Amino acid sequence: MPVNLSDKFDEIRSFRDDEINPAIQRLTTDPYFVLIISKLYPNQDASLVIGGFQRISSIYEFQSKVISEFTQKIISGTIKKLTFSGLENLSSEKAYTFISTHRDIVLDSALLNHTLHSKGFKTTEIAIGGNLLIFDWIKTLVRMNRSFIVRRDLQGKEMFTASQTLSEYIRKKIAVENTSVWIAQREGRTKDGNDATQVALLKMLNLSGQNSVCQNFAELNIVPLTISYEFETCISHKIKEVYTKRQGKEYTKTKEDDLQSMGQGIFGKKGEVHISFGKPITDELSELNNIPKTNDKFEALKYLIDKHIHLNYYLTEGNYIGHDLFFEKTDFFEQGKYTQVQKDKFLRVAFEKVAEISGNQSDLLQIFYEIYAMPIQNKLKYVVSSE
Repeated sequence: MPVNLSDKFDEIRSFRDDEINPAIQRLTTDPYFVLIISKLYPNQDASLVIGGFQRISSIYEFQSKVISEFTQKIISGTIKKLTFSGLENLSSEKAYTFISTHRDIVLDSALLNHTLHSKGFKTTEIAIGGNLLIFDWIKTLVRMNRSFIVRRDLQGKEMFTASQTLSEYIRKKIAVENTSVWIAQREGRTKDGNDATQVALLKMLNLSGQNSVCQNFAELNIVPLTISYEFETCISHKIKEVYTKRQGKEYTKTKEDDLQSMGQGIFGKKGEVHISFGKPITDELSELNNIPKTNDKFEALKYLIDKHIHLNYYLTEGNYIGHDLFFEKTDFFEQGKYTQVQKDKFLRVAFEKVAEISGNQSDLLQIFYEIYAMPIQNKLKYVVSSE
């Protein structure tokens, strides 16, 4: 008996158009969601706003009337300038798997989709960790916004089965439905500034392929995506986590921590934000055919994706200052990449942030500097290797 694909993916898939209005009806009776609406629209009658929501009947309508407006509010209120590059390398008629840096829980994918939508591209489906869906209204909301769920609450055989299903879902979106997908290059946000693709992610994506590793990834149409924030989002939380783990202690997050990080990431100041669309790596995948061992193929693919991500990172003075401070040099200051005034401001912020955290202040400052320094350090690896 053939498998009904819609049934197979029901636990993780995004909502269909016919499910949008019933989902909105559930959302608008949730007291937490109603409270958020009143905060997002302080100058409007919440009941009128909710009444408008309740007339929405499609994903496109929900994204264009609700999500797009919300994202624009965030951009206007927290981002000094949002820019992008490399979109000319892509076609609005094709579907891509965007393997992306992950610095912010909500905004990485939201800003990508805002940019795509504004330039006439279809928005992507979004991979989101099930650990973040701490309330029913959040789970409903993200699935309305074309998100699908990555299960992280399983072990052993169940985890393998879930990974197989997830892989099949992504491949179906790209190869059959011609729908793009955004997925983070790693589980969880980058905390120490060192953006790195996890081999486990690549192995998961390959599970659904029926051919060679090269052919399987060619079918997915991989595009490395680099999202660069001038001001690191939730930096105090990230420093605390890195510091705790480097002390050899276990760092345990609560559901409230994740919710707080989402809020701080959305509403905190971000300065300049740049989205770099890499070129599809399809033409470079043939290199994998010359590598005999399968595990080595995945390592080579990881290197290829990371290389594009690192080289496309958009640097600001904070990165140059952080690099000089972390490595105790003045190279970038001497090159005129930043001024003493900018450095003094950077240091004031650094001292303010680490003062909020218990621990050795010198070590905490080093982590602050490291977060900003690593994008440059990663770029330099490829410059040196090509010389």
